[in-house]
Amino acid sequence: MRLGETSVSPSILPLTASTVLDVDAIKAAVSTSASGAIYAGAALNGATVTAGVSTPAPSGLVGVAQYPIAVAASNAGSYVVNSTVIFTGTRDGKTATSTATVTSADGNLTYVGNNPLDTCTGITVGAQANTSGAWTFGYTDVACPRRGGCDEPFRMLRPTSTGNVVIVDGSGRSVTVPVVSGGPDELIDIYRVKFSSTSTTVTTLNLYE
Repeated sequence: MRLGETSVSPSILPLTASTVLDVDAIKAAVSTSASGAIYAGAALNGATVTAGVSTPAPSGLVGVAQYPIAVAASNAGSYVVNSTVIFTGTRDGKTATSTATVTSADGNLTYVGNNPLDTCTGITVGAQANTSGAWTFGYTDVACPRRGGCDEPFRMLRPTSTGNVVIVDGSGRSVTVPVVSGGPDELIDIYRVKFSSTSTTVTTLNLYE
């Protein structure tokens, strides 16, 4: 059986670029705090939250892991470089965390967590310089499934529009893949799809688990 064999694929994920990135899926805008902050329970008020648990829903799909993001609004000097935003939740049925690290004092950047999550139940934000900045918290990208503690790379990417897709392979290397709707199938062994990145120009595609 080939890796790219779709006849045994347990799930097909039809994705649309404009609905993979959701900047406030976990929590709506909140001011920065000079003493740090923890958000959980009712404080998680994003569109994907039910009873204090945020579940990623790229393009309306369920059961799909995504990378949590902290979006820092533009405001000079409001953020502390090397401070962290730690997302707590689950991955493969186990407690997991994903950490994003601040790299600019001025905001206007999106910080992506280093691990994907199946759910998010809390956010711990390090102290910032003042209360004049603002955060929103959501999701980007799509991670391959993890079952029994092992990542299972997607079997196939099939474009349903023409353009470029940015992927990250097993070595962590980003690769831009030109794809053509109706063209030959693209067989790829990857750990995630950076479908919402600025370099991705494809509008829609199917991912085969």
